[in-house]
Amino acid sequence: MEIKKNTVDISVIITTFNESGNIIEWCESLLDQTVLPKELVVVDSVSSDGTLQLIKDFFEGSSISLITISQKCNISKGRNIAIKKATSENLAITDGGVVLDANWLEIIYNQLGKYEVISGYYTFGGVNTLQKAYRDLFYCPKEFVDAENFLPSSRSLGLKKYCWEKVGGYNESFVIGEDTDFDLKLKSKGFAFKFTPEATVEWELRSNINAIFKQHYLYSKWDAIIGQNIRGNCFLVFYSLLVLFFSFISLFSISFFLVLCMFIVLPVVKKKKNKYYNGMNSGFIMRVITLNVCYLAKGIGFVFGCFIKNVK
Repeated sequence: MEIKKNTVDISVIITTFNESGNIIEWCESLLDQTVLPKELVVVDSVSSDGTLQLIKDFFEGSSISLITISQKCNISKGRNIAIKKATSENLAITDGGVVLDANWLEIIYNQLGKYEVISGYYTFGGVNTLQKAYRDLFYCPKEFVDAENFLPSSRSLGLKKYCWEKVGGYNESFVIGEDTDFDLKLKSKGFAFKFTPEATVEWELRSNINAIFKQHYLYSKWDAIIGQNIRGNCFLVFYSLLVLFFSFISLFSISFFLVLCMFIVLPVVKKKKNKYYNGMNSGFIMRVITLNVCYLAKGIGFVFGCFIKNVK
């Protein structure tokens, strides 16, 4: 039974596709918010696992007005469709596969009274050894984020609807990296961003090597296409070439090179992103594997992205 709570004038935007394994947890986290949105707009890309029906059943009888659209689309187009349907000027955008902190919506709503774009934050979820290694290597606590230059993920974002209209929405040709492109367009128009890390969601990390590789390959591929983070990705291309070179020499040489790189790269990672460092929760070998899978994927992805961009 839904507990009586204040309803605020904001539309929650979410896109889904085959999220039946985790969508109920997301729904519960929305209903557990300290304040409730006046409406929830869901665009489902024709899930085959009953995701949309689960959402409809969960919010049946709720005070939240539910708008659902079933249409085959990528995440960029789905967000544009949902935002166009939203009736509120205040928008809170998130993703399936996350869990919202209980005060996430209230914080975004209150900040939208003063700012145009609210940059929420996220934590990394997951308990297997790969997920722990990834978190140890790459998670940056909110205290050490460069708030001035931070580009928010659309898994935790608040904004005025007119901002979305002014920049022409999300680029629907992007299948990944669409939120970075969207952020850059918002910044180019001079909209006032407010880094608000208290508006936090938990994001479940990829749980296997193949998924991690694909994720980072696509990230850097789209970085190349939109011209983002060129310097960092060029280093990763060079790194990938060195890995390939040593792998041709012998198994011992490549193993030695990868482990050596951990001793060189890991302190840099810790210094740059983990000034809070209090010890890691994952084993050294898993960190070697995880770091090199991510770096190789990014280097390869960036090369292919540059090729695609130049061919076009």
